[in-house]
Amino acid sequence: MHRIGHLEIAAVDGAALERFYGELFGWRVRRAGGGEFTYGWVHAGDAVAPPQPDAAGPSITVGFRHEPQGSAEVVFYVGVDDVKATAARAEELGATVRIPPMDGGGGMFFALLADPEGNPFGITQQRAEQSDEGGDS
Repeated sequence: MHRIGHLEIAAVDGAALERFYGELFGWRVRRAGGGEFTYGWVHAGDAVAPPQPDAAGPSITVGFRHEPQGSAEVVFYVGVDDVKATAARAEELGATVRIPPMDGGGGMFFALLADPEGNPFGITQQRAEQSDEGGDS
């Protein structure tokens, strides 16, 4: 069974949303990237962004995706064995691909989709597990 491995909260004003959740829940945020793509990783202790869920650590990570021209949404990500195959199967089942399978950095391969009702969700896998067929880089 696949489990949810990452939750992402998108906002037009990501910094304000980081402050809101930081003050509400005591979350600490480490910002990564810059310009139009700034990402805020929620972490505990001295963890280095981006955190990676594993059997010994947290079961889910949380991040803030800044969408200056977009809209607010919450996105959950599910870890899969093959992002490309899963994205293709999702399309067959009626999903729409919003961000095609791509390298997300830090050893992560991901895609962002919308279910048949339009709800966003993502799929991820560790890059070392992704085949090199089709030029995923």
